[in-house]
Amino acid sequence: MRASVVNVQIDGTGFIWNGWLLDGADITEYEQGGTNVQPNVDALAEFKVFSANMPAEYGHTPNVVSVTMKSGTNAFHGTAYEFIRNDVIDAHNYFATTSKNILKRKSVWGNTGWPNHER
Repeated sequence: MRASVVNVQIDGTGFIWNGWLLDGADITEYEQGGTNVQPNVDALAEFKVFSANMPAEYGHTPNVVSVTMKSGTNAFHGTAYEFIRNDVIDAHNYFATTSKNILKRKSVWGNTGWPNHER
């Protein structure tokens, strides 16, 4: 994600001063801030935000967002979800002089997982 688009600020520092780690690997894009790696949200196990007095292993930038991915599984599983936005349920801005803004967006997503049998 581009930090200039998301504008993540931690402890009042600019977005260019944030570091990004994915399973311990540095994925920071140093020229513009942020990162170009965007894992699926369902694949994330946890994230931690470190700032100020953090351990030395995270010390390459003043702030670090550390993300951990989920590991394997012993069962079949899956998820599916849909994001819908349209003007049917959007409220009208009371101060607007025109009609509602028409924003239509529909995204369908899903993922699957299955056991990893080692031999």
